[in-house]
Amino acid sequence: MPIMVEELKMQVPTFENSNSDDAGPPSNEPAAAIPIVPAEPPNNANLISLVANPAETVNAAPVGNLLTQEAVNPPAAASGNNSIPLPPKPQLPLANPLGQPNPPPPPAHPPSTKPLPDFDKVTAEMTNRLNHTKTQCDKFKVPYTIDSEVYQLPQYNISYCKIPKAGCTYWEQVISFLNKPTHELSYLGINMPFQISKFDIRYTSHFNLPRRDFKKEADVAEIMKSTRVMFVRHPLERLWSCYLEKFFLIDFWTTIGVSMKTTGADVKCPKSITFREFIDFTLPLFNENWAPMTELCNPCQFQPHIIGRVETLRDDSFYTLKK
Repeated sequence: MPIMVEELKMQVPTFENSNSDDAGPPSNEPAAAIPIVPAEPPNNANLISLVANPAETVNAAPVGNLLTQEAVNPPAAASGNNSIPLPPKPQLPLANPLGQPNPPPPPAHPPSTKPLPDFDKVTAEMTNRLNHTKTQCDKFKVPYTIDSEVYQLPQYNISYCKIPKAGCTYWEQVISFLNKPTHELSYLGINMPFQISKFDIRYTSHFNLPRRDFKKEADVAEIMKSTRVMFVRHPLERLWSCYLEKFFLIDFWTTIGVSMKTTGADVKCPKSITFREFIDFTLPLFNENWAPMTELCNPCQFQPHIIGRVETLRDDSFYTLKK
């Protein structure tokens, strides 16, 4: 049904004869009512052609030609036409063509295409590390004992000596995951160790992990029966990592960080602790985050079966879990 527009109450000049000198004054009569008929809704073929060729006139196309090249790129004008046809434009991909289902969503965790480590190669490297450690222990007679936490899972026959800033959070995640009962993991929706956050490890799961005290003979006997694992890191890289996490960030700002900035004319603001200040202040202090690894987990006493390194964490973790 046509829609009628109100009569306009203003003078509408016409410009058909604007170049003629005989043009009279505009008429004072109101303009006649102009019926406006709504245009027919464009079909899908016209919409696709409009997107593909916005500068050309879109001709109506049947719906049957929706997925054809003619629907996207209309044929060029006839040779008798003086207009210069525009070059054809590439066909745009259709997001969801008619009659085709939506594509399946991508997997949440796509499978890794990286091959697994060479087990024989890692085994040979691990043997070299153990032989080198035994040689150094026989040569230097390292006096330190085990002054760090030793986590033990008897059901998996593994004991892990913790060295902070040497992959300890990763192994605490693994041990916490293996130590939790199945119904608890299902209730928490945890399917892999990496879903246990670092916050959870530090403030909740860390206190529930099964520990052994190397200063107790009974615990030492249990530890020595199991497969013993420790992970190390280059000393300077470990020291730099400790500075970044504990002092460049805000972890130790309100404790040791404030003590570092009380000397001289500096105010008590730990936000500008330099690496030199960290070294000078922490060398005399014992703290597990920057203490030498031999003072935490003396390999001469712990006698590990596996010595992993952070620099080769993937290969060494694969070897450890395989063993």
